[in-house]
Amino acid sequence: MRALKRLWFLSIFTSCFASDRSASLNCCKAFPESDSWPSKSAWLSLNETLEGNLIAAIPPASVCHSDRPNYDNATCAEVTKLWTTSWEFHADDPVSVGENNWSNDTCLPNPNAPCTGHGYPIYVVNASKPEHVQTGIKFARDNNVRLVVKGTGHDFRGRTAAPYSLSIWTRHLRGTRFHEAYQTCGALPADDLNFYSGPAITVAAGENNGAALALANEHGLMVHVGSAPSVGVGGFLTGGGQTLFSSQKGLATDAVLEFSIVLPNGDIVTASACQNTDVFWAVRGGGGSTIGIVLNFTVKTFPSIPITSTTFGFSSPTLVNDAFWSALTYMATQMTMLVTAGITMYASVVPPINESTSWSFSGKFMGLNQSSIDTRGYLAPIAEHFNVSYGSDILASLTEIQEWPSFYDWWSKQVDATPMGIDLAFASRILDEKALNHPNFTDLIKQAAGTGGVAFNGVSGPGTHAYPADFNAACPAWRVGYVHSIVGAVWSPFNTTAKSAAIENLTNVTSAALRKLAPDTGSYVNEASPYEPNYQNAFWGSNYPRLLSIKRKLDPTDVFWCEACVGSERWYIRDDGALCRT
Repeated sequence: MRALKRLWFLSIFTSCFASDRSASLNCCKAFPESDSWPSKSAWLSLNETLEGNLIAAIPPASVCHSDRPNYDNATCAEVTKLWTTSWEFHADDPVSVGENNWSNDTCLPNPNAPCTGHGYPIYVVNASKPEHVQTGIKFARDNNVRLVVKGTGHDFRGRTAAPYSLSIWTRHLRGTRFHEAYQTCGALPADDLNFYSGPAITVAAGENNGAALALANEHGLMVHVGSAPSVGVGGFLTGGGQTLFSSQKGLATDAVLEFSIVLPNGDIVTASACQNTDVFWAVRGGGGSTIGIVLNFTVKTFPSIPITSTTFGFSSPTLVNDAFWSALTYMATQMTMLVTAGITMYASVVPPINESTSWSFSGKFMGLNQSSIDTRGYLAPIAEHFNVSYGSDILASLTEIQEWPSFYDWWSKQVDATPMGIDLAFASRILDEKALNHPNFTDLIKQAAGTGGVAFNGVSGPGTHAYPADFNAACPAWRVGYVHSIVGAVWSPFNTTAKSAAIENLTNVTSAALRKLAPDTGSYVNEASPYEPNYQNAFWGSNYPRLLSIKRKLDPTDVFWCEACVGSERWYIRDDGALCRT
């Protein structure tokens, strides 16, 4: 039987390579116009097996289009309002995604624009228990249907929606559980980095990251969470997870102790340092939608700590931009010191808004386990250096430093400012100490900033450096880097010329400058560009060969696929949206 399956698999490749791509329908995942698309009765049977939890996807903005059967002007007004303001709206809809371009702008809340829904899945498995996930995966595998996975839709890589697909929506896999005394499986020695003994929390994959933090806080503890409350657990942990205190405690995925996952063959397994170890290694940092769908994670907790917060920045009130770039170059040389000392930074270089304003640098600075006196002791000398070195050409500002008794107290007061409802793509680079002191830093960061600015997130340091590059599948650059730098591109919908120009600039100008600045590091896969050149090396570096081997072993027919993900090389998206073999 195994031999027959192998021959069948090889025959697909042979026919694909021998056939003309445009006519070779059997070389593509099934789509509605193909003979291999499941029949109506097959979908009805799937719905019955799922206990009525199969949803026919309806684009959320279709209520704004008079040619759609669900048109409703009043509802349209509400959708239009929430489209750019509410991550909860996008998370609670079966198919909605945060950025318009990941659904190909096919149905926006604009009555004057077309609404085809072509960029969305056709059906959605509303998974509320493991069996639903198993059933959805098996159906997609057996019927050669493209499969996507959506948790909250907070995804800057476009992995949660696709044409002609079946989506498994994990939003309703909910629940948290506190473990008073978790013990690592097996007989790991206490000096093994995977060893852990202490309180832990199990959190279902459909939860937002704040659910685990709230439970931990009840016990005087904390867990890794993303800076944005809208981040879902599943994608966050599988991508690596940089956090407010990752510079001191490691990546979020470094703190994963075990998880349950549904594999491409439909089996549910538990993966940890003692069982299914390849799966355990690969999922922690290998990215979502690759070798399975995680049902829940069990993660380490840490004693809660007090933090401080302040806003620090500088600009050139005299519009002397040379002084600004010089000051920024000095600021970069101080970032390693700040992060190592326990100050997390989420800051940005912002371009002038008009001819009477200058470039500026500003952001939130949080002192971990510090008093306001401690934090001021690190930041005030930098402000003083600007005053002494640049006089009136640079104005530095350090706001009153607030003290928070716990990490949760600070985090729960933050407003989610993540952009949504626009056409947007990011690219990123992890900057090591060499990059932050690069002799051409000024010129390269000017190029990176372009006309849109550049972010500097100080989130990596002694904590991430404590783990070897191959501890898990996360980008090895985290083990040497200090700052995660991000550039972005925004364009108007339906303007293919503007889109092409924006992506070209993002790929070959702004992010290219970051690659020149840090040629030996890499990118954070959750906040990276699907257009990244040599993405395999950028996202996973030396870990990629092992990752690819595990992917090919567990998912030989590519039940799971997403653009610029592990093993995506042998497929491409055809102009009509079909996913076909290269």
